[in-house]
Amino acid sequence: MNKRKIPIRLSEKAYLKIKELADHSGQSATAFMRNTLLERLEDESDYREALKSIEQSEDDIISSDAIMKYLGI
Repeated sequence: MNKRKIPIRLSEKAYLKIKELADHSGQSATAFMRNTLLERLEDESDYREALKSIEQSEDDIISSDAIMKYLGI
């Protein structure tokens, strides 16, 4: 599989936040950014798939408020 580099520019403040989170998770800043981006892409794909499923569904859709009320929460 071919891999591509994508250079990005960040403010020093943004980089330091990323570096802090990366250090906390035991990753390099580059690995942290790559993993975060890949997770975000997967989340977006799942979200779009869910929306498509809802749009194609013929079942009734119940709001979370209605469910909470039903459960007494």
